[in-house]
Amino acid sequence: MEVVSILVLVFGFLTVTSVSGQSNVANCSLAGQCLESIFITEDARESAQECLENCQDTGPCHWFTYKPANSLCQLFETCESISDDNCPDCITGQKECDSVYQCNVKGRCQVNCKLSMTD
Repeated sequence: MEVVSILVLVFGFLTVTSVSGQSNVANCSLAGQCLESIFITEDARESAQECLENCQDTGPCHWFTYKPANSLCQLFETCESISDDNCPDCITGQKECDSVYQCNVKGRCQVNCKLSMTD
């Protein structure tokens, strides 16, 4: 029983810290925008994929948020929390991602592709 309790505690810790980039698994295509983070810059991009590539090409960038409503790409050094309260169509991810899926854009996905921070 004690081993199970420790594993659950460790797993819970990883879930909390994964947003700040301390876990080894990249968070990709998360719904919402980075909040309470170290902001680097923003500019216009045609897609979330271009925003990801912009982050990968920008030295201190570790996180990005793409806002499809106005094609705005925001780059961040850190991402302390993610919220979809004010931007439900935003897509956030880490620079370690290979690609970005825009499932919250009408016509892009045929299935519900809600992602969890613990996956």
